[in-house]
Amino acid sequence: LPSTGSIKLVAATALEFPYALPLLGEPSFTSGPADVIAVYKSADPVNDVLLWPETNPDESYFPTRDISVDGRPGHISFYHDDTSDMASLTWERRPGEWVTIVGNGRYGSEEAVLQLARQVVDQPQRVPFQIAIGLVPDGWELRGFKMDGAIVSYRDPAPPHLSLNVQWKPTPEWHPDSDVDG
Repeated sequence: LPSTGSIKLVAATALEFPYALPLLGEPSFTSGPADVIAVYKSADPVNDVLLWPETNPDESYFPTRDISVDGRPGHISFYHDDTSDMASLTWERRPGEWVTIVGNGRYGSEEAVLQLARQVVDQPQRVPFQIAIGLVPDGWELRGFKMDGAIVSYRDPAPPHLSLNVQWKPTPEWHPDSDVDG
């Protein structure tokens, strides 16, 4: 029998992102406050598109108004400054399945985010990490990652202050002088 202080390790599974916007190409990924975000970068960073499964559909940083996406409920918000426009659309893609898409620049209008929302497809994509953690404590959740997976963090949901963080630092190229002292 395991002692009270033992930790059961389980396999850490590869992370997959459930959706794609095929017409925008291959995304990069980053971690958000609650989930993974697909980032579709344009040549001009003002025109980026973000896509993620929404865990808090009623939460918004800007005033929203109700909107329908092909008969499904949602809400939309806008932001404008001197350099760019932004539109954020959150909608119930299927019963109980909420998705958020944020369009910037040329994608920062109601028409553009509605068009993008209709292009979202179910297409699981593996989130590439530069490092892989094979075992994590049972029940721990992926907390986040940075720099295209060079930092990966898992946390214990019970006392969330406990975490496991791994950072990959590439070793510099070897030079003959690196083994010489003095």
